[in-house]
Order: sequence, then structure tokens, then C-alpha cells
Amino acid sequence: LEIPFDSAPVGCSTGGMRQRPPLRVLRASDEVARRAARVDRPLLGRKQELDLIHGSFADVIRERRGRAVLITGPAGSGKTRLRQALERMVAEQPGARALTGRASPRRAHTALGLMASALERRAQQGAAALGWSSSDAHATVVERRHGVRHLIEESLGARSDDCVEFLGQLLGVPMPETPRLAAARKDPQLMADRLRTSLHEYFGGLTERSTVVLILEDLQ
Repeated sequence: LEIPFDSAPVGCSTGGMRQRPPLRVLRASDEVARRAARVDRPLLGRKQELDLIHGSFADVIRERRGRAVLITGPAGSGKTRLRQALERMVAEQPGARALTGRASPRRAHTALGLMASALERRAQQGAAALGWSSSDAHATVVERRHGVRHLIEESLGARSDDCVEFLGQLLGVPMPETPRLAAARKDPQLMADRLRTSLHEYFGGLTERSTVVLILEDLQ
């Protein structure tokens, strides 16, 4: 689980002496509310970083050219708050959108895992706010495939067919077998090339339609 929760033991452990008894989740922890409150509080002591981010974003809007900003710091230094401030800044800019990917141990050895994380989060946002079908693991295979198509059509419209099968593969969604996909599954290099090409087309389509801010968090 990715949110704190309160729990209580249920019965006794049936395993060895070192095993803990099973737990029952009671409710989301008050930490969730505290996190929400922290997000709403003004971000203090980071004016220099905020000015840098705001200036770079303004340059992108004005010049229609890409910019890269790297924020580093130890754990607890406010990097996540800066990311949240940037997401709000983008949300307030008409015709702009942010995609946020986060490194995780689950994808530590997976090529393009950061990109998959960014697409997953965008798909979740689309399902919550735009009525897209869910592409999450709890949904049916048909729903997940529709969710991938909604995600790609936002970028490429009617040109989405060439990317859907491979970006669905990247997101771990079981896609229908096609000759191109079958050939790529037999050839790791071909699969890697197809995935990179599909991502290039996806982000190219997005940038034709809007200003795009790609946020990558917890890089190691």
C-alpha cells in the first residue's frame, strides 16, 4: 500500500515465534490528512528554486523550446514539494500539461521504466478526470486495452494505432497479438526499438497539441 493506515492484530500467528500476527486494516491514517495539509501550505525557503522553475517554464512557453532543470538534495529537503508546486503551475497554464514519472524498485532493472511510470500516472488521471477506461491491473483486459487507447489517442488521435500495441506492452497490458508485436516479442532489440519509436511519437504528438512538462522524480 502507498498510503499510511491504522491496523489491529487479528488472532494469533500460526507460524514460527518470529512471525507477526495477521493485521486488519481499520482506516486510513491521519497522516493522509496531514500530507494534504502540507501540500496546501505555502512552500517556504525555496524561493530560488521556485524562481528557477518558474523562469524556465516561462521560457518554454515564450520561446517554444525545451528546457531541462535538475533539482538535487537529500531526503526531506523539499524536492517533492517543489514537484507539487510545478504541477500546480502547469495546471494553471492554459494549454499545458504535466506528466510525472517516479523511479521505483519495481522497475529498477526495466528499460524505460520511468517513461512507463509517467504514462501510467497520466492514464490514471485520465480515468479519474476524463472518463477514460482504467488501465490499472484491477480492471478487465478489455478495459485496460481501452484505457491504453484513450491515453494514446489524447496524443495522436486517429494516428494512434501504430503506438497502442507497443505502449500497451510497455505498461504491462496484455495486447492482442499482431504480426509486428509477435516479431518484436521474439527479438529484444526490435522490441526496444519499437518501444522507443512509439514513445517518441507519443511525446511528439503531445507537444504538437500542448506545452508538455515531463517530471521525473527520485532519479538514482
